[in-house]
Formats: sequence, structure tokens, C-alpha cells
Amino acid sequence: MVASWAKDCERVRAQYEKLTPKQQLYPKVVVPGARCIREQNRVRAAIALLEKAKSKYPRSASVRAELREARAELKSQRLTFEAGAQTESSELGSRELRLESIVYGEVNDNLHAYSRLLMVYADDPLFATGDVNRIFGGLEYIFGKTSVVGELSTDLVRPDETGIAGIIRHRPNDRWLLEAGYYTFSEDIPLRAKALNISSDQLHLGLDYHTDDYVWEWTAAANAYSFSDSNKRREWYTEVGYGFDLQEDHEQRAVLELSQSNNTLAPTVYYNPLSASTLIAGYKYYWVIDSKYKRRADEVFVWAGNYDQQGFGSNPIYGVRYQQNYEFDDISSMYWYVSWSSKVYDGNRESGINLGIRYKRALD
Repeated sequence: MVASWAKDCERVRAQYEKLTPKQQLYPKVVVPGARCIREQNRVRAAIALLEKAKSKYPRSASVRAELREARAELKSQRLTFEAGAQTESSELGSRELRLESIVYGEVNDNLHAYSRLLMVYADDPLFATGDVNRIFGGLEYIFGKTSVVGELSTDLVRPDETGIAGIIRHRPNDRWLLEAGYYTFSEDIPLRAKALNISSDQLHLGLDYHTDDYVWEWTAAANAYSFSDSNKRREWYTEVGYGFDLQEDHEQRAVLELSQSNNTLAPTVYYNPLSASTLIAGYKYYWVIDSKYKRRADEVFVWAGNYDQQGFGSNPIYGVRYQQNYEFDDISSMYWYVSWSSKVYDGNRESGINLGIRYKRALD
């Protein structure tokens, strides 16, 4: 399926775990399995698996070749670099430019480390006091089907704005992913609030689910914020996707989204409805395009729905997004998108275009 080409390793791992120990060492099985483990930056685990397969099948050229490649990668201690930029419109008449870069890699088979830089700038100089120049550093420890992340952060311009985060992720099987996290410094602060030095912590709960054939997909999340101006925000979101036409060269999905939020403080200088809910129905179409690159897939998402805000009634909202995804080769990929939407804030309609791009590359 087109939409799940980035998840191929997840499928390989799921099928691999169903095999017997003897079957897991077959060359035609162990080679793609080892590649997927390397994709997770678990090079040492891949080498251990390949060495076991080599002792069982010493004449297998594919196993020997994969083992040489894995050992060479271990020597180079490959890191992965990602960088992206996007515009955001989260409040009436307000727009931000978000720049982000991250470098991450393997310390050992169970421990990964990362460093991240986040910069967010308002296009209106009146809100420049809310600009973000934040650096993050974290460690992720993996044991079995669970991982724990510890993170520290600080603002480069305002070093007194430090933050700590703790995240737990658990994958009971290949279909479910469960996540819980707490952040003393939330990144989800409205632009106008940041400009007045209003901050918040954040408690996050989330889950992702898909059927074995990826026909059904489900995402849900809940967040709780305690703003420094005494406002308490509670929100939740859920999305269900149904793939009704899944082919090798294209995919069609129907999507239903529902979200709801509540705040305790009003009025505020930032957009902060006491109660609001959104219902959206959408259509996604993915298709593969022949190109000179390893892989290219485009996608279109068209949506429309209703936004209901306490004190301002219900209003229609709608939008469209177009995205191109590229895998240039085995070590680099990129996607970019353009979107247009028409939304309502406190009864006032605002339409706008947003752009985004993200690049990923493995560093030798």
C-alpha cells in the first residue's frame, strides 16, 4: 500500500516475530529483518542476529554481504539528521514560522540519544517577545516493547526558561502504540500568550492503532494544560481512517475527525474558547509516481466540517492539502506540502495558505 511504504519495516518485524527460531535465521528472512533493525539505529542487534545466521548458513552470500554492511555502519556510528520548516496559523490574524532540526543516533543497542533545536518566529513584530529559540537534549532507553525518554531543554535567549520532560511509549504488539508524557514547558502555547510570557505545563496521553492490513487506522490523544495565568485547558482528539481502495500504486481513504476543548479563563488576550468542538470528514488519495528517485508518492487531503464555539454558534470549516514524498536513495528522503484552509475564530472567518518542508538524511 502506498500510504504505508514508510511502515514496511513494521510489517517485516510483525511477520518475523511470528516465525519459529529456526525460520528466523533463514537468509531470505534474516536479511530484511536485519535491515529493518538497522533502520531503527539498532546496529549492534542487527549484527548479533546476522552472526547467528551466518553460523547456521555460512555459505549464504546475502547474509555475509549484509553482515559486512552492518559492521561498516557500526564503525561509522551513523547518525540521522532531520530539518524542517513550516508556517502555522493558529489564531486570528496571527502567523508563525517554525524551524526545527534534530540529530539522533545509537549509543548502544538499548540507548539512543538526540539533540533538537526549535525556533519559532512571529511574522508580526508586536509578538516578537514570544519568539522561541529552544534547544533540547534527550535519551531514550529501550527495554523489550517499552521505551522511556528523558529530556532537558532551555531557551537560548531566555536561559531561565528551562524544561524537563518524561515520556513512556509501549508497543504491546505491531498494531498498537501507547504513549504518555509530561512536559514542564509545553510547546503548544498560543502565539499571543507567548508574547506576554505566559507558559504552561502539559500532560499528554496518546494511542495509535491499525489493523494488520492497514484498512482501519485509529489515532486518539488527550492533553491537559495549566497556564501560568491560571487558565486550565483540557482537550481531546480522535481520528478514524478507512482504506476502501488499497492498491500497490494508489490508495484511497475516508477520514473522520472529532475534537473538543474546554478552558476555565475568559476573556484572555489569546484565543481561548470556554468550550469548542470540531467535526470533520475528509478524503485522502495517495498515488505512486514514476521518477528517477528510489520512490515518490503524492497525496491529497480534502476536508470539510463544522466548528461549534460557545457563544458564537456553529460555522462550516474546510480545506485542502497537497503533499509530495520522496525517497531519494537509501539514506535520504524529503517531503513538502502546501495547504489552504478556511476556519473561524470567535465568529470571525479567516482563510490562509500554509507551507512546509522536511528533509531527512543518515550521516556517515
